[in-house]
Amino acid sequence: MRGPVALVLSAIAYILLMKNNQANPALQVMTVVEGKISKARTSDFLSMYASVGAQAKPPGWKRSMLLRDPDEEGLYRISTLWDSREALEQMRKNTKVPFAVQIFRTHGAEPNVRIFEVPLAFEA
Repeated sequence: MRGPVALVLSAIAYILLMKNNQANPALQVMTVVEGKISKARTSDFLSMYASVGAQAKPPGWKRSMLLRDPDEEGLYRISTLWDSREALEQMRKNTKVPFAVQIFRTHGAEPNVRIFEVPLAFEA
């Protein structure tokens, strides 16, 4: 569906979602940790990230993805979804250095860290 009707329906859906979020202010958050890994360290970096799959996850952890930029060699990003800002803050309080930060440091990169709120999301 395209045109004005689709725009109105999208606006209504957005308003309803925002209304629901006001009733439940615990928005999910996503951490984005990014850094450049040298070619010589890439294999070890990927192995270390893969090893986290079998480890216990902290409360509130939903999912983590390792992203690689196909246009910039060595640029990786770890995006992790959390139930809420509170769950993320609890993990940070209980952990000396979060895994996503430590993995970059272990492989010679000081990562950039950002935290995003997730006001809207769609899945298949």
